Amino acid sequence: MQAMEGISDVSQCCRNLRWMVRQGCQDPSQWAVELNKLTRTYLGFSRAYGLLAGVDAKPDEIRMLSEIFKVEPEELVTVPLYSRDGSVFQLNLAYLIESIPHGQKDKVAKSIGVTAPQFSRWANGEIKPRKKNLRLLLKMHGIDPDLDLTTVPLFLSMEPLSGFQQRAWVTSRVQDLPAAEIAKIYPALRKILRYDD
Repeated sequence: MQAMEGISDVSQCCRNLRWMVRQGCQDPSQWAVELNKLTRTYLGFSRAYGLLAGVDAKPDEIRMLSEIFKVEPEELVTVPLYSRDGSVFQLNLAYLIESIPHGQKDKVAKSIGVTAPQFSRWANGEIKPRKKNLRLLLKMHGIDPDLDLTTVPLFLSMEPLSGFQQRAWVTSRVQDLPAAEIAKIYPALRKILRYDD
């Protein structure tokens, strides 16, 4: 099953920066742009991206960021700010449900034994899924079904964690490649993607 690379492997400071930037911008591909704006370009895009990707912040950057986000420097580097309101589970659940492509929610819901409208109720926090259904949902995404969604903030990943998101990422990159580049990698893709094995 999928490892939680990019979440568990980064510092608490990095996760907190992602959380605070996410408040104004939901799209992870734009977080570095947003952080750069919030720091009035003090960091620059490359450094902003680096801090969000896991590069350790320097003491002067921690001071500046704590002022911008109105948190104590020690809190920024040690306290999971995203868990203060207890919404990690709910945000993870919404992330998983929103990761299912449009038009496939009925199929996925049926395969885990619920209805598509229940997904909406789960995402909105109206009802909580049964443990069995939650495990199946994680499995459908290619994520460890035993993952503790109350502590691991999947929604703070900069990389696609869900198998659905990963497929969309690969598809978009392949579609954007020039034909000459596809011709170079076609033998490897053909070997990987063969259906007759």
